[in-house]
Amino acid sequence: MKKLLILLFLIATCFNGFSQDSAKIANLQLKIDSLVQRLNEKNYTRVPNSQFDKELNTKVRDEVNNWFSGNLLLGGGILAALVTVVLTFGKKYITKELNAQLQGYVNDKTQDFINRFNEHKNAVRDDFKELKQTMYLKIEEAQADMKKYREGSVELFDKYKTDTAESFEAFVDDKLAKTEQKIEGLQNELNETVAPLFNQSVDMILQKANTKSPKNEKDENLVKYLEKLFKKGKLPSEKSASEAIDAIIKYYYYQLNTDKMTQLINEYGETYSLTDTTYANAGLAFLDKYESKNQPEFRDTCLKYCDEAIKKSFDYGIVYTVKLFVYAIDYIRAYADEDKAVALKNIQQLFHTVKFIKSDYIAKEMIDRFEISKNSYLQQAALFIETHFSNELQLLRERANPTKQPEVPPQA
Repeated sequence: MKKLLILLFLIATCFNGFSQDSAKIANLQLKIDSLVQRLNEKNYTRVPNSQFDKELNTKVRDEVNNWFSGNLLLGGGILAALVTVVLTFGKKYITKELNAQLQGYVNDKTQDFINRFNEHKNAVRDDFKELKQTMYLKIEEAQADMKKYREGSVELFDKYKTDTAESFEAFVDDKLAKTEQKIEGLQNELNETVAPLFNQSVDMILQKANTKSPKNEKDENLVKYLEKLFKKGKLPSEKSASEAIDAIIKYYYYQLNTDKMTQLINEYGETYSLTDTTYANAGLAFLDKYESKNQPEFRDTCLKYCDEAIKKSFDYGIVYTVKLFVYAIDYIRAYADEDKAVALKNIQQLFHTVKFIKSDYIAKEMIDRFEISKNSYLQQAALFIETHFSNELQLLRERANPTKQPEVPPQA
């Protein structure tokens, strides 16, 4: 083996050395010496030929396998890429072809449907034209027949009207007169029957209200009965209606049901002539609401009903006292000085107005109501009036009891 390598190297050197100079030959000699030194026995391992062949075959086989595996993977990758390209472009081509065929099919079917629809529409239109012409002919015939019938009916009716007008008018007048007489008789009979029951109901409600006794279901039903008569308009007279409303208002006053009181006054205030006590009781109820709730709308409603009562009776002392308490509450609860000044001015104006009302009742009614209120929820307002307007109250007390002399305090 060593000789073979040397021979091969010499041949190669000779083949290329004919054109080299002596320096290069010396250099090659040094390389040969180096190779000979490397091929010494210590750098070479002997193996049997069989083992050498076996290892050589193994190495060849491994190299072949590696080459085949690498080329197989490369070929598989290339094949996969080709398949992917073929599938992608094939899918697009197939989809395009299918869409084209489907669109052609849809267009054909659509056009076929449109053609058949137009044919059917034209046929229906022709049938409708024929039917319309037929109907026009029928209508014209019917109008002609109706015209003939109407002309004949008018002539017949004119003849009948001329012959029976007087007797028919007399017949109607007679029936109307008898009906009115019958209604009037029934109304009188109804009033005679209802009046005692109505008056009895009013008296019972007034009795309950005046005694301030507890109200029960029977009382409620009685009030509802009277209200029902009002809604139906079945009342014996306007006077009894006013008395009934006054009784119901007083009944609701002791329940402080201001909603029902306001409802009755609004519904029947213009229909019937309500009494001064009706408005006074409503004013008292809203005075209670104003004192407890302190809402401006309750104050304004209270004063409105007091003024309505004064329109009915100019010297109704109770309502003047109610207004006096409203102004006193205004002053006590006023925040701004200007509001207090307005309240004081209203009280002074009221005392000044009462001073010039010539009546035997106003002063006594005002003082009586004031004394009652001193021990009620109006105690604070009464104390304010007593403190700031003692002179005015003293004048009212003297008018209420003109024969009673003021007590003279004992001499010290």
